Amino acid sequence: MTVLKTRPARGMTLIELLISFGILMAGMVCIFALLLAGTSSHRRAMKETEATMIAASAMADLRGDFAAGTIPHSEGITYVEVKDKPGFKINRLIFPIDPVKTERFEYYVRIRVRWQEKGDNQFIEFTSIMCNGRIKKPGSE
Repeated sequence: MTVLKTRPARGMTLIELLISFGILMAGMVCIFALLLAGTSSHRRAMKETEATMIAASAMADLRGDFAAGTIPHSEGITYVEVKDKPGFKINRLIFPIDPVKTERFEYYVRIRVRWQEKGDNQFIEFTSIMCNGRIKKPGSE
């Protein structure tokens, strides 16, 4: 009787190769999904930071106007395109807190910066109370 000697397997079968390739592809898909989510989040954060800087700059300009004694105009519900920043629009809402008084010192100020992201309107908003800098003291002319 003849005995056949078996050799140990030297390589991988086609099934093992396909399974390992499938596992590798699933891992790569997960990694690329994480990269895509990370870049999208980074882009959104950059837009929000830029909008915050625009709103802070507009608020500082308004503070300067109020300190000089001038009352800036309010844009109501209309948005104005921001110079040097395409894609951003700004709205300033300014009105006296107590409109019954003849001398108006305190004003409610709201700055809203709006931009488009993925077809959806995004905005950031600052509100403040500002005082007119040229307040006449009683007894002074």
